[in-house]
Amino acid sequence: MYKDQKLINTRIIHYPKLTERKTYLESVCKNIIWSSKTSKDNITEEIIDLYYTEDPNLWNERTQNLYKEAIPYRKMKEGDLSCSINHIEAWEDFYQNDNNTLGLFFEDDIILCENFYSMLDNMLEVSPAFDAMFIGGGFPHTVAPTLSSEKIGGFEFILKDHPATNCLCSYVLTKQTAKNMVDYLKNSKTVLPIDFEVNYMFKKFNTKVLHIMPMLCVEGSAVGMYKSVQSR
Repeated sequence: MYKDQKLINTRIIHYPKLTERKTYLESVCKNIIWSSKTSKDNITEEIIDLYYTEDPNLWNERTQNLYKEAIPYRKMKEGDLSCSINHIEAWEDFYQNDNNTLGLFFEDDIILCENFYSMLDNMLEVSPAFDAMFIGGGFPHTVAPTLSSEKIGGFEFILKDHPATNCLCSYVLTKQTAKNMVDYLKNSKTVLPIDFEVNYMFKKFNTKVLHIMPMLCVEGSAVGMYKSVQSR
């Protein structure tokens, strides 16, 4: 499906103080674009007001009928907000400035498999059409409900029902998907942590979401290689 697609740029959401992670990623990733302009150390009230609104009603609207248990409302922390903003800015940079059809996005605690880019190219050559694809994660792919699956060229492509994410440590988007999410959040602002916002938007826009097996990368915090950074 995407045999002519080469993912030239790798956009990474990064907290600048985590230098060990940056050193590793610089050694394994190609053509990095760092999305790290906003952090808990420099976020301002003006930036917060631009992207975020405190609204328990919107929180409930965007989480209802998606999860088995209700997600209790909480005010977002500065670290949550900076991570969200860096994802949004990475999506916007991709659809506005990148010549590629697909965009690759990592959080900075990702650990790649050997020969990652060759594996990724091979997988995209045989992949069915999608709007978003999770190529790794912090959990088994069964974290999201499965609708169907097919095996092609040594990979299993698993179509997911909503909520369809597997954290946001490693994923691929089409330009239209990236634009849909940026436009929506710029108009309505964020209320939830970004992975919950993405789950809501994927359902809202009827996004076709695939997970793949074998995973091409894992969340380092989930496998114990990095300490989780909630105060990012």
